[in-house]
Amino acid sequence: MTTTFSAQAMSVLKASGWYDGRRVSVDSLEAAIRQEFGICASSAVHSFMSEFSGICLKTLRAGTLVENDCFHPLRGADLIKPVLAVRSRYEKLCAVSMGPLYPVGTHANMSCILMRDDGAVFSLDDQFSWLGFWGRTPREAIEEACAPTYSGAGIGVDDNWSAHPSELSGFQKLLDAS
Repeated sequence: MTTTFSAQAMSVLKASGWYDGRRVSVDSLEAAIRQEFGICASSAVHSFMSEFSGICLKTLRAGTLVENDCFHPLRGADLIKPVLAVRSRYEKLCAVSMGPLYPVGTHANMSCILMRDDGAVFSLDDQFSWLGFWGRTPREAIEEACAPTYSGAGIGVDDNWSAHPSELSGFQKLLDAS
């Protein structure tokens, strides 16, 4: 997945231990998630995890250095176990995001960072009521995570795991934008 990043993102990534060409084995992580939840990583997810797994981004937010976004797939899977364990919930979440999702990390130790098969990145809050949108590509998501503030784009989901109708069309436009 290695690509060019903005100066801001490069600074955060390097301070967090990432380097161009970084690759780690994620076979055991993928096997554990596949065994427990029955979901498999796409090539985009595998590539992302190979490059970023184990990295916790150290970002300056509101004048404070925080370690908010950690790319630890098993921690992410643990956070959303109630969703992954009930197949119908997982399928409804995938319908809202318009594709299968795979846990790739955590945000603020409360939200799960998820990646769709095509590389689009989302987060699901700890109440399972907000699906945040980080980017159409892993690069966009890394830029968002390294920015001093988050855009806050996303969609609310109700108790039945359906998108709120008033938000769905805007979310669809956001996902379709190029």
